[in-house]
Amino acid sequence: IFFFFIIFICAVAASWDGTPSVRPGPVLVLTLDGPVPELAADDPLAKAFGGEAAFDLRDLTVGLGKAAADGRIAAVWVQVQSAGGSWATLQEIRNALMEFKESGKPVYASSDDYSMDEAAYFVASAADSVFAGPQSFFELNGFYLAAEFYQRLLEKLAVAPQIVRVGRYKSAVEPFERADLSPESEGQLSSLLQSWNEVFMARVAETGRMAAADLQRAAQDSAMISTRAAHRAGLIDGLLYRD
Repeated sequence: IFFFFIIFICAVAASWDGTPSVRPGPVLVLTLDGPVPELAADDPLAKAFGGEAAFDLRDLTVGLGKAAADGRIAAVWVQVQSAGGSWATLQEIRNALMEFKESGKPVYASSDDYSMDEAAYFVASAADSVFAGPQSFFELNGFYLAAEFYQRLLEKLAVAPQIVRVGRYKSAVEPFERADLSPESEGQLSSLLQSWNEVFMARVAETGRMAAADLQRAAQDSAMISTRAAHRAGLIDGLLYRD
């Protein structure tokens, strides 16, 4: 039975035409659910059963470029369920959406019916219109980084780590030899957070929804936690459920 099943799968795969059929006027749906890797596995079984991403960053940017040049594609709908990953990747995704908009076609963005954090909104803000659920959470309360330390644990276990360290800005081993951040590590992490914050504020301000100074003030003082508050502030264009 297993042998004939394999033969059947191979026959179906051999007869399948990989070219998708696109009718005039469709909306290209881009679903972001988790980090977008730099390179995704080409193995379809790994994608189906191994939890691998369905596409990588190059697939995304190339696909948006093709959609911009394809006269059959009317718009792009970005469904941001979870926008994890590095900020460099999020910036590339956002830049690809901005380049798509240069074609004159609209971009719509929406979150799920649960929440939208800063990373998700950073990507979604590139859209012409941003929608979120009326009862969802909206996180705009600034950026943070957390660090873990194992020095006291190792002391309790009577474990002495063997560490080779050269230079002050080599913080990878600090969790094993310290119980707090070194001044050098704290300084570089603070610079990284400041860079993220400046990029976020500047890119969102470019959309015209809120000035950078007002956005910074909102993150520091009022700390929005609901989509209704974000809608009143002009950061979200409409409160709609997915259906």
